[in-house]
Amino acid sequence: MNRFRAVVKSLIPRSLFRSIEPFGHGVEAALMQVRYGFPTRGIKVIGVTGTDGKTTTATMIHGLLTEAGFIDVALRPVGMPMLASVITARKSKIGVNQT
Repeated sequence: MNRFRAVVKSLIPRSLFRSIEPFGHGVEAALMQVRYGFPTRGIKVIGVTGTDGKTTTATMIHGLLTEAGFIDVALRPVGMPMLASVITARKSKIGVNQT
């Protein structure tokens, strides 16, 4: 995918590329959904964002859901690739991600 991005970027004038780049990310996301068969379909995702306390918060949410009987809850640790997280969460139907 990086090679494809580089080719596209080299073909489009820089000023035009900068103006369409945000839309390009959306198009790329849509294409990847199709390519990988909509891997997030049927998954409930809880995203934890912020500056401090993400790991603690995500771990607490994971623990609460597990204790509440949601046996298979995937927790994506920092550094785990998002696609690997989606594959894990796809099996469990609930994913807790920290970004």
